[in-house]
Amino acid sequence: MPDGTGQIVPLGDAPQDVITDWMLDYQLATLNAPAHLAAQRVAETYGHYIAADSHVVLMQGKTALAMSGFNARLPQIVQVGGVYTPPALRGRGHARRVVALHLAQARAAGVRRATLFAANPSAVRAYRALGFAQIGEWTLCLYEAPTDV
Repeated sequence: MPDGTGQIVPLGDAPQDVITDWMLDYQLATLNAPAHLAAQRVAETYGHYIAADSHVVLMQGKTALAMSGFNARLPQIVQVGGVYTPPALRGRGHARRVVALHLAQARAAGVRRATLFAANPSAVRAYRALGFAQIGEWTLCLYEAPTDV
């Protein structure tokens, strides 16, 4: 478990305005969503994340520090995704800690494996520090509208 401050809480227990701002930045910066669609996607996914109980937030008192989510869950494995730390709080180990605490919570519920993909070198370093190893390379292709391929 990485050293650090804060404990995780369910997404719905964190300040909604802060989290939806984070989600908007994630849509724009990480997923490269078109600006005119990003806010709509946040509105749709925020409620889904709460209903699915899929995301947690690292909180220090009333301050949100970082977020982690599970994009997919099976009884024995989870896919980590939606990890976010706001730019002003990056480089302090918050992402590493929120993911580690989230995975510990999943392990207590019987999960034994986890998978993920990383969008940038700093994310790779954080995940390697938790024990993840690279097993391949990927490309994410998101279409603006439904497309026949």
